[in-house]
Amino acid sequence: MQLDLFTDMKPAEVKSDGTVRAFPPARRAALVRSTAATIYAKSYQAGRAFWSKHVAQLKRELKAIGIDASGMAVEIDRYTIAVGREIDRLTYSRRRPDGAA
Repeated sequence: MQLDLFTDMKPAEVKSDGTVRAFPPARRAALVRSTAATIYAKSYQAGRAFWSKHVAQLKRELKAIGIDASGMAVEIDRYTIAVGREIDRLTYSRRRPDGAA
């Protein structure tokens, strides 16, 4: 005989506010790499100008999806660090002939 162990249980309620979370810019590897490569290929002044425009666009995108100012600052800081690390990788990987240490 089969026992009805779950007959008195109510199904779980699903509560969702329908919030869509954006994938953090710092984790978007293709974006980080392409941004770093673009900056790396430019002169200092051109790189700074590109970065300013790029960050302004990124802020507009974050604002459009509902990220508040403090969250935006955190995401931009993390993205800046990720791009900086990629630029460092590009810089130092080209200094070693044939990858020798």
